[in-house]
Amino acid sequence: MDTLPPIITINGSSPLTVECHSSFTDPGATAYDACAGSVGVSVGGSVNVNDPGSYVLTYTADDGNGNTNFTTRIVNVVDTTPPTITQCASPMTLIAGINGMVTMPDLTSFVSAIDACSGNVTISQSPPAGASLGVGTNTVVIAAEDGNGNTNICGTTITVLPLMTPVILNGNWTNGTLQLIFTGQADQTYKVLATGVLTVPQTGWLMLTNGTFGTNVATYVDRAATNYSVRFYRISSL
Repeated sequence: MDTLPPIITINGSSPLTVECHSSFTDPGATAYDACAGSVGVSVGGSVNVNDPGSYVLTYTADDGNGNTNFTTRIVNVVDTTPPTITQCASPMTLIAGINGMVTMPDLTSFVSAIDACSGNVTISQSPPAGASLGVGTNTVVIAAEDGNGNTNICGTTITVLPLMTPVILNGNWTNGTLQLIFTGQADQTYKVLATGVLTVPQTGWLMLTNGTFGTNVATYVDRAATNYSVRFYRISSL
């Protein structure tokens, strides 16, 4: 009479660790029965190498005489590889406002990252969007996180330039009109104002035009200048 079940020996280690999105080959198991000798082993369960977690493989052996045995192996699929940042945000140059500060823009939309295991990579930045940046070179750290505790970073800079006060360079009379030539910081907004009487404090200024410096020099033609015996001009940042 045979009343003893087979003895199962798994090949390799248990638990077994596999990196996410790699390949996995079950090392298998062997079984020996005191009466029947070597017997076959069947395995149940599966391992998804694309989804981190713990998986159980069950090995079962039958000696053909009504005696069975089983054992299990734990396979842990882990993600230890950080995302790959394929594109970081490029350096930027911004112009400070009148208070000497600018608002930190959202740079995350300019960043691209992929991860071998996770389909959802979260991009963040420090300082965060909306923070205040002062004049000078500001370092920004971009982080890509895969949801499994792995993070990769890249860095960029935002250079904040001080607001340049616009200056009138010259005023030329041509055919009864006055052409003002003035300078300011590229991309800085401005407005041209005029008054016939200087007061303290300065009031009564009429805005003639406004715009943005495409380069550092701009012009404005005052075609109504001859209508006034005296007229004062001022260039101001908006």
